[in-house]
Amino acid sequence: MDLLPSIDPAAGHGLAAALAALLLLGAWAKLRDLALFRAAVENYGLLPERGAAAVAVVLPCAEAACGVLLLPLATRGAGALAAAALVGAVTLAVLAALVRGRGGVDCGCGGGTGSMPDVPLGAGLVARNGVLIVLALAAALPPAPRALHAVDALSIAGTVLFVLGAWTLVNTLLAHEPRLRDGRRPG
Repeated sequence: MDLLPSIDPAAGHGLAAALAALLLLGAWAKLRDLALFRAAVENYGLLPERGAAAVAVVLPCAEAACGVLLLPLATRGAGALAAAALVGAVTLAVLAALVRGRGGVDCGCGGGTGSMPDVPLGAGLVARNGVLIVLALAAALPPAPRALHAVDALSIAGTVLFVLGAWTLVNTLLAHEPRLRDGRRPG
């Protein structure tokens, strides 16, 4: 009897692919404009200048590595656990910055480059990251012993599209939350 639960293989593949896409896109956005990402890291107010410069390079590389590891089934578990740990560490940095009164500064998640809106540090970001950690932990589960069928491709694609769509929606709502709270139209 296995002590560790398993996940349906289609759900596991879909979650892993969606998380890989999120991590790789986030890494690309950060690496594409390292100066912007470094400024976001500095705005957290947690590291000296040299530390922020190092994190600005290491973090997107770690994100990309996690994303790549999520894709093959042989490394999916390790990639998912590494992704959960990475998002957990970043979330702790968000919480530390919030405790230091840095709420509202850009999280540095990949927004501000035109591809996604800036997401401010806040409770919503912490909750969003918590969901991401849970999804990564689910993707780390071993696949249940079930053969995949052609129709499972639709489930996998649907999972990827749903997660990416939900991610975009949540980021957009978080970016516009102050205006929405005040009853003003975003834009």
